[in-house]
Amino acid sequence: MIANTKQNRIKDVTQLLLKKYAGPERNWLPPERSLAQELEISRPLLREAIKQLQIQGYLEPIHGVGVKVVHLPNAPIKALLEKELPPSKDRIRQFSDLRLLVEPQIAAWAAERAPTQPRLLKKLQAIHQNMVEAPNYEEQVEHDIAFHRYIAELADNQVLTLMLSAVADLETENRTQTLAAVGVNKSIKQHAAILSAIEQSDPAAAKRAMRTHIESACEQTK
Repeated sequence: MIANTKQNRIKDVTQLLLKKYAGPERNWLPPERSLAQELEISRPLLREAIKQLQIQGYLEPIHGVGVKVVHLPNAPIKALLEKELPPSKDRIRQFSDLRLLVEPQIAAWAAERAPTQPRLLKKLQAIHQNMVEAPNYEEQVEHDIAFHRYIAELADNQVLTLMLSAVADLETENRTQTLAAVGVNKSIKQHAAILSAIEQSDPAAAKRAMRTHIESACEQTK
């Protein structure tokens, strides 16, 4: 009974914090002492509530700074993946297998639906150009990831878009290794072929170009 009461109190505090502080206009929670006084609760109870909201992806405690308000709805999935996934080398292989399974079809859907989404197509074109002009490797990796995410958005499938978001850190690890292995210039040429097929609304060509791109990365990282 005591445990249930405690859990209910934590739940009440988390709901209060979400209602009062979560939102795009907020950046940080007030300091712990003043927030506990404001809510008229103990600091240990406040810490428990913050921990729950961290797990849910709404808050991010930063040591020595404070508690940042964030919106990371995939945080629980990310935590599960980090706990269950194998060591780095095999993890990269498995992620590459996933990409080879789903991304060619995503590219085909993007090519089919691009004519109805000119705004997203322009963003994809801009991201490709940004990668071409990026001054350093770190930015090239960022634009590489963004290129594939915009293709997922063009495919107009929210489930797939959320899946890619959920494995964002794994995606960064994968792209950092594969882009170095394949080479930036070769990767840019492969992106250009994918983009051209999408611009021409050619699903079969987009699927082939994406498969070639991913198979090239898989081959280089074996």
